[in-house]
Amino acid sequence: MRGIVDSVKREEVSSVLSSSLSVGGTTMARDSVAGFPTSGAVLVAGQALTYTAVAYNDDDGGTGGPSGVLTLTAASSVAASAGAFVTTG
Repeated sequence: MRGIVDSVKREEVSSVLSSSLSVGGTTMARDSVAGFPTSGAVLVAGQALTYTAVAYNDDDGGTGGPSGVLTLTAASSVAASAGAFVTTG
């Protein structure tokens, strides 16, 4: 069974930051959180950041999916501007 589970690749999910991320920040606002697992890791500016929760906003941020916030596991070690590309893979 382990081999079957290990061979399943999750679909890559991506969106952009809706506001800037500061070094030391603990949340990441996204234009869309549609399809993001409830916890995991994302790449921001080439750095992997882990998150433990996804909070959804009521609007769709103009992206066709719900905007929201990822709660980071630890303070961010990277800064990124609004509009920066963020991906799960």
